[in-house]
Amino acid sequence: MKITNIISVCNLRTINVWKYASQNIIKHIQSENYTVIVPKSDIKKFIKISPSQYNVLSEESFTSDFNNYFLKKNILIQNCSQWRFKWYLQQFIKLAVLEKMKDEDIFLLWDADTVPLRNLNFFYQGKLLFYKGDEHKKNYFEFIESFLGLKKENNYSFIAQCFPCKGKWSKSFFLTIEKKWKKNWKHALIDNINFDDFYGLSEYETLGTFIYNKYKSEIRFLDNKWLRFGKRLIASENYLKYFSFLLKRYYDFISFEHWDKFFLFSKIKKTSKKKLLN
Repeated sequence: MKITNIISVCNLRTINVWKYASQNIIKHIQSENYTVIVPKSDIKKFIKISPSQYNVLSEESFTSDFNNYFLKKNILIQNCSQWRFKWYLQQFIKLAVLEKMKDEDIFLLWDADTVPLRNLNFFYQGKLLFYKGDEHKKNYFEFIESFLGLKKENNYSFIAQCFPCKGKWSKSFFLTIEKKWKKNWKHALIDNINFDDFYGLSEYETLGTFIYNKYKSEIRFLDNKWLRFGKRLIASENYLKYFSFLLKRYYDFISFEHWDKFFLFSKIKKTSKKKLLN
């Protein structure tokens, strides 16, 4: 077994983290292909900073069906901020990528703001390995139950910055949706998401719940540790060169979410605000 393609979806907001992530992905995760999907206007910038092994593709080539359906239905997402809508669109892109998989393919979805710290393996005795997440949003599972008719049956979250997937799994996933809703899976997804909900969809949790229910014997959970709050710990990805030797002793990878804040800076900001109010 081997990874056919590692897929990341990125934009200018996370381009600085991507400079570190892309280099380390090439270094620490073996794959036949590496792909990053970005807005068409940013392609030249990402080609410039990404390793030569990377194919840089336009996100517009994956979103046209979604955008056309939005226009056709005249959907106005009034209570969904522009940032949140882009967050949904990024999930749609990942699913659209999986739709193109062949049965024998194994893709690894990898969050662009996440940096591998040491060599990673996603296979064990013919099974695909999943990292554990500790996130549990009730809204996600309410959507999954209504959309797929499946309940959460495992104790872990599939939201763990990366997600391996077999082509036969994704094909079965999309066929299941279309059989249930009698329409294209993209249209079914859009019709069922509550875009007013801040947590209306998790592509990792939805697809992971489906795989766990249908292909449980083909997966295994890892106990390896990873860290989501990189900024909270070391302030910036720019300081990895000073701390990576220590971090990799404890974690397989570290994420730098754009909304995360360095604890010391946050504490100073809160203290200053209190003084002003008083």
